[in-house]
Amino acid sequence: MARAIVGADYHDHIRDKNSITEDAYLQILNSYSKICVECDFQYLWSNLFLEDGTIVFTTGTPTRRGATKGNHANFFDIHSDPKAFDQVKNSGEISFTTFHNEWGSGRMVLVPFQDSLGRMYVFGASMSLKDLDDQLQASAMKILTIFLLISIAITFLAYRLAKAITRPIKAISKMTETIASGKYGATIDDVSGCSELKLLTKNINIMSNAIFTRNNELQTIVESLPLMVFLKDAKALRYIYLNHSGEKYLGMSREEVIGKNNYDLFEKDQADLFTQKDREAFSSHQLVTVSEEPVNTPHGKRLLQTRKVAITDVDGKPLYLLGLSLDITEQKKAELELRRNRRQIEKLVKERTTAFLSAEKQLDESLQKYRVLFESTADAVMLHENGVIVDCNKAALKMFGCKTSEDLKNRNPSAFSPPFQEGGIPSADLVANYTQRATEQGNVLFEWNARRLDDGKEFPCEVLLSFAQFKDRMFIQSVVRDITVRKKIKNELIRAKEAADAASQAKSEFLANMSHEIRTPMNGILGMTYLALQTDLNDKQRNYIFKANKSAENLLAILNDILDYSRMKSGKLEIQSSRFLLHQMLDSLVNIENLKTEENNINLTVEVDSGVPEKLTGDSLRLRQVLTNLITNAIKFSDPGGKVSLHVSIQEDRGKEVLLHFVVQDRGIGISPDQQEAIFHSFSQTDGSSTRRYGGTGLGLSISKKIVQLMHGNIWVKSELGVGSTFHFTVLLGKVVA
Repeated sequence: MARAIVGADYHDHIRDKNSITEDAYLQILNSYSKICVECDFQYLWSNLFLEDGTIVFTTGTPTRRGATKGNHANFFDIHSDPKAFDQVKNSGEISFTTFHNEWGSGRMVLVPFQDSLGRMYVFGASMSLKDLDDQLQASAMKILTIFLLISIAITFLAYRLAKAITRPIKAISKMTETIASGKYGATIDDVSGCSELKLLTKNINIMSNAIFTRNNELQTIVESLPLMVFLKDAKALRYIYLNHSGEKYLGMSREEVIGKNNYDLFEKDQADLFTQKDREAFSSHQLVTVSEEPVNTPHGKRLLQTRKVAITDVDGKPLYLLGLSLDITEQKKAELELRRNRRQIEKLVKERTTAFLSAEKQLDESLQKYRVLFESTADAVMLHENGVIVDCNKAALKMFGCKTSEDLKNRNPSAFSPPFQEGGIPSADLVANYTQRATEQGNVLFEWNARRLDDGKEFPCEVLLSFAQFKDRMFIQSVVRDITVRKKIKNELIRAKEAADAASQAKSEFLANMSHEIRTPMNGILGMTYLALQTDLNDKQRNYIFKANKSAENLLAILNDILDYSRMKSGKLEIQSSRFLLHQMLDSLVNIENLKTEENNINLTVEVDSGVPEKLTGDSLRLRQVLTNLITNAIKFSDPGGKVSLHVSIQEDRGKEVLLHFVVQDRGIGISPDQQEAIFHSFSQTDGSSTRRYGGTGLGLSISKKIVQLMHGNIWVKSELGVGSTFHFTVLLGKVVA
């Protein structure tokens, strides 16, 4: 901002007002004002010279030495170079010059102009260098201040611009780089700035999410494909992607495959083939199909069918190689197996054709033979189709009283039968039932009442229905045999059997009655001989009576067996249940058997398991009878010094009942395997010599078996000739609850 042209400490000094026109005066003031405004001078010397150099006007700060009227030469002697005035005057152009005097140094500007009277003036304005430097420094400070303010403003505006435009653009650029690198799903946070940038950011986020979704869908599809999908870079042919099926095909994980090439993963000959086909896909710019690619994997050699295609940029430059492989190992195996089977089938067809021709020939021969047999057999033979007779032999005509086969053909078999069979069942219904059973089972045999066509006489017969299929026709063949004579014989046999059973029953009853009658005097003999043995007798007498007593005991045992057998045969052998003590019964048994063991020098031992109940309910007499039979036999068939043992254990605990297991073991002569089952039959012993040597009726084990069965048990034997026998039996007894 310029200072006032004439301030309080300024004054104008005009030497001769008549020497300056008014417009020149105004022009001087205007020029002075412009210089002050433009240069912001605070101290300024201003002088006006006429053409002759006379100073006609001075303005500015008070002179240190009062300026006097003079010429320019004098003035320039003091202020500056005198030549400067002439230069301005002659050139008519503004000039700047420097002056030096006793007050200091300064700068002067000389401006030429003319007034309205045509007079030439040169306006000169000067200022000391000191004042100029002060002004320049002040101006420089102002300019620097203004520059700093402008710089701060520009920086602030740049910051605001970066925040409003540059940062969103950088964020957008970074996100696009992220998407380009394959990391989909990245988004940009809300940005400030203009609405266009916000809209652009929103649309880019939508695009990124859409790309992320589509990529996931594509990735899911590719990962679930049953094909191996892989991607290689175009430069080094290194794997950069492998799907899940590829891991299964190659038997390697992705981590083992990614970043490696064919030579890192496969044998050289295979790698050469794969690399050749890869390069072929790049060079041909077409889909390359490799029908069979053998690959060695940790799971063995696999066979792949592969398609490869190059992926390029917009300029056609190769970027990647995309490959899809299908494991055709099993397919090739199936094709090989199919070819092998085809050859086998062709061979079989040829063989079967030959066999068929041979079989057809044999069939013709068989048919001829069948026809011969068909006609020559004494049994009536008929063929049925769809429920009616279609063929028959001569024996059928004779059996049913027919003159020709036409009398039988196209008729249902029930036409040659009475209306009803035994039991009142209609013959037609039974024919349908037996035909259905023959169709399902192949054949069925049954008896039938037939009737002749000529005289209506009924006769019994045996019928065999057999199902047969020839090509697409199904037949039922019936073979009918007249069993009139057999029926008569059978009826006679039944009557004979009934008579024999009656005689046997009478015999059993007779034996039972006789046994009772014989036992009474036998008990008297046993009693008397026992008492006689208690008296004083000589050795001879004692020997006679002792033998008589033993004979009587043996005879009584035989009578008891015969009595039990007769009861058994007549169904009168019964089981009586009562309470008894097991140990007491066994002690009594051992006491009786000890007489025999002492006579034969046999060691008899009895062992009862700790868990076996003491108090039981059942038929203790019959149980004792079975044990007596088995122990007596064991003692009888053991050599002197032998050992016989009885063991009792629980086979099954049923709560209120218990199944006891008895084992009688000896080291006697043993029983051959073929005799082990027979000894439980009536009147059976191991051989005839046993009866002569050891005695007995052969009824004991048969009766014992029946008693055991009546007591809901079982009996069996394990024996070896020369080693001994072990008899087992089980009986079901009740527990006595205290």
